Amino acid sequence: MPIKPGKDESQSDWMGRCVPEMMGDGKREQDQAVAACLSIWREKDKGAAKLDARVKQVDPPDDDEAEEEFIDRCVEQITQDEDIDEDEAEDRCRLMWDERAMRLRPRPVTSWCTPMSTTPPERGGRRAGVTHVLADS
Repeated sequence: MPIKPGKDESQSDWMGRCVPEMMGDGKREQDQAVAACLSIWREKDKGAAKLDARVKQVDPPDDDEAEEEFIDRCVEQITQDEDIDEDEAEDRCRLMWDERAMRLRPRPVTSWCTPMSTTPPERGGRRAGVTHVLADS
């Protein structure tokens, strides 16, 4: 099975993992393994761009469409070509579903607090109707 760069894998980490595997038990010379790994690394960006383009072509979920129905339809539309990974397509479809759910979720009502008294202070910094009591300690 051919190896692929991980989703968050750096190029350096990828090369460190790929080159030894490509060389294997003398399958390839080091320079051939490096060239093959670099080629795979460059192709991953083309695959991501193709996936992005396909996702943009998917119709958003219908109001009466169940989640699994949408995911199945979405994955089928995205993976029409054999070269797009079905797991990646499903992840993107679930993200589309979740974003739709966030847009449809009612926003909470926020209440604003009002001060207890809006009466301006009287002479001496006291408020009308407020009694100050001093007590001995």
